[in-house]
Amino acid sequence: MKNMKKNIGFIIIMALITVVTVKAQVGMPLNSPIKDAILDLNYSTTGTTNKGLLLPKVSLLATDNPSPLKAHTAGIYVYNTNPAGSGATQVVKGTYYNDGSRWYSVNGSTIPWTTGGNAGTNATSNFVGTTDAVDFVTVTNGIERNRVTAAGKLLVGTTTVPTGGTNAKVILNSSATGALQLQDGTQQLSYGLISDANGVGQWQMQAINKNIATLSTAGVNVPITPLDKWYYTNTSITLAPGKWLINVNMLLSRASAPVFNNSNEFLWANATFSNSSTTLTPTTDILTTGNLMGAPLYPSAKNGMMTGNLIIRNSGTVNKTYYFIVKINGRNLSGTGLSKFGGGWPEDYIWYQKIP
Repeated sequence: MKNMKKNIGFIIIMALITVVTVKAQVGMPLNSPIKDAILDLNYSTTGTTNKGLLLPKVSLLATDNPSPLKAHTAGIYVYNTNPAGSGATQVVKGTYYNDGSRWYSVNGSTIPWTTGGNAGTNATSNFVGTTDAVDFVTVTNGIERNRVTAAGKLLVGTTTVPTGGTNAKVILNSSATGALQLQDGTQQLSYGLISDANGVGQWQMQAINKNIATLSTAGVNVPITPLDKWYYTNTSITLAPGKWLINVNMLLSRASAPVFNNSNEFLWANATFSNSSTTLTPTTDILTTGNLMGAPLYPSAKNGMMTGNLIIRNSGTVNKTYYFIVKINGRNLSGTGLSKFGGGWPEDYIWYQKIP
């Protein structure tokens, strides 16, 4: 009888082995695996799966160390129970798989970033971002807040580079007033952001960087005849490419005392800039409406003052010299005209400033 029972048990075991061998597939607990699966854990109770697969628990030492296994074997999955190692080979708690040469966390190709922060990282190999040509996007409350494009541009308030931003590295796009705020302790009302030679900025009161022209000490004597003729004053300014605000202050002084016997006497002086010291015509680079400055000398007046502003744009690519010129008009004029106009008096000056 005992031998019969042994024979029956042996027959059953052989039958199971035969079934597994023939099918080369196992389903558990129901032996009806999906055809493409060698092992199908098909546990189900009334259609609801409430069981899981428990991986072997091991204590890894580092991603490049197979221990406690004998060797790196591709395809092995384990659950690491203890953080260990440091830097790029550090391991943390979690599931790891082996590719035959090292361990990899299933959460990523290297150490996963945690909400509590990471330690022992390597700035060369550990980073947050993408490894392909795809933008990196930051989202809060389900809304995109900023992105770093695949080309390295930081965009805030926009998902595309706006017109004119081809060379920009940081782009802020907002329709709200005050979208940009920079505080370093030096900010004050009406201050401007000023950069030093190294590009380090700070808030400072806007300085007016004036360029003071070197004036001719002799100026030019302007006769009353002929009228309406331009004269070069022997003073010029040289402007770099761009737009410039020019401020002029010149004394009008009669060359000799007039005969004050005609209350209808009147002198008018005009001044401007020319592209040439010989061909004396107003330059077309002046942007202000009207290209002349003017001032009167009234009857019986020995002196007057010409004060005015012009805007000149040098649209070229090299520095350009502009020549200060003057002419007079009038009626019932006496005396010999203007004396030393264009720099011959202490009151005279010309300054110029680059403007946007």
